[in-house]
Order: sequence, then structure tokens, then C-alpha cells
Amino acid sequence: MLSILSGAVAVGVSGAGLWYFKPRNGVVHPLVTKPFLDSLIVIVIISFFSVGVALIISGIL
Repeated sequence: MLSILSGAVAVGVSGAGLWYFKPRNGVVHPLVTKPFLDSLIVIVIISFFSVGVALIISGIL
């Protein structure tokens, strides 16, 4: 049960991260324009999503 809840939180955090870093009014978020952070943000969001899905699947099985 705890892994299902943790997985749902991780998937929710990744979705919130995607929503937070999306361009608004044609202006890109300032952190996304930094040389190192642009790739790191994507890696963190994808990692949270994949770990969340894995936790949900492990909690169901």
C-alpha cells in the first residue's frame, strides 16, 4: 500500500514538474536556459516518473 502511495506521489511530482517548467507566453523558464540544468531537469522528471510507475506496479503485484 505504501509503495502505491509513494508511486502516485512520484508520478504527481513529475507531472507538476512538467507543468512548472513549461513555457508561458512564449517565454522559456529561466532554469531551463542554464547549460547544465537544461538536461538535468529532464533527467530528474523522467526518473521520478519511471520510479513512480515502478512503485505502483510493484505495489499492485
